Amino acid sequence: MSHPICPSCQQPAERLTRFEGVFYCGRHGDFEWFDRALLNDIDAIKIYQDYPYNLAIERDYPAMRPRYLRGLKKRISRHFPDTRGLTFLDVGCANGEYLDCARELGLSRVEGVEVDEKAMAKARQFGVVYASLKEITEPFDIIQCKNVLSNIEHFNDFLSGLLNLVKPGGMLFLDVLNQNSLSARLKKIFGRPGILRLPFVINGFSKTSLKALAERHLGQVIRLETTYCGSDLLPYKRTLVLTLRGKFSQLLGTGTMIVADLRPGKRAG
Repeated sequence: MSHPICPSCQQPAERLTRFEGVFYCGRHGDFEWFDRALLNDIDAIKIYQDYPYNLAIERDYPAMRPRYLRGLKKRISRHFPDTRGLTFLDVGCANGEYLDCARELGLSRVEGVEVDEKAMAKARQFGVVYASLKEITEPFDIIQCKNVLSNIEHFNDFLSGLLNLVKPGGMLFLDVLNQNSLSARLKKIFGRPGILRLPFVINGFSKTSLKALAERHLGQVIRLETTYCGSDLLPYKRTLVLTLRGKFSQLLGTGTMIVADLRPGKRAG
């Protein structure tokens, strides 16, 4: 295994011998890491298409749609009292669920980015969908990126590219997996990987490391917190137990997801 580099400060990290794949940075604490060469010869797209979570999302979307809609509306309204005229880009838009909701909220230009061709074909019924950020030439008022940064190797360049596509005064809605969640910590105690799951989840973040990452790319952190399930949608059949569990995990900062609302800073030139 190559020597790991802290994703937040790019400095060499120390190996923790308690369990495989976890390292320590003096500034940013523990993080999970593995040799990216392990991704060679893995058909990630095929696995993505057959993944039970993604199949369940597609099957249950009609029932889950009200929660998608409420969650997106609540997040946008924190920063924009009026959605009319706003443009929206969903990076990693899957089957276009949030594109559908953004159109209903009255956003003027609704577009997405998706690498899976099958999902892209479904998403295009709601708006223009690109296969890469490189195809986009105009900035957006709102860019949403859920559960993507944890799944790509070159996340520094990716985040920088996202912030460059946000209009001045606009917002980047970023959700990543929390490597310090309660469930991840319990798994590590028993010598199991916390959140890393090949071939998708290859990066772990903490609130500290995500804040440092955003600031390195001149992103101003407006909101940074953890949530129980992170996305606005699962489980869509809410119970009292799940509600209390979510409030408790958020209070302790041990939720499954880290939610960050970022505003791009001023860049030279």
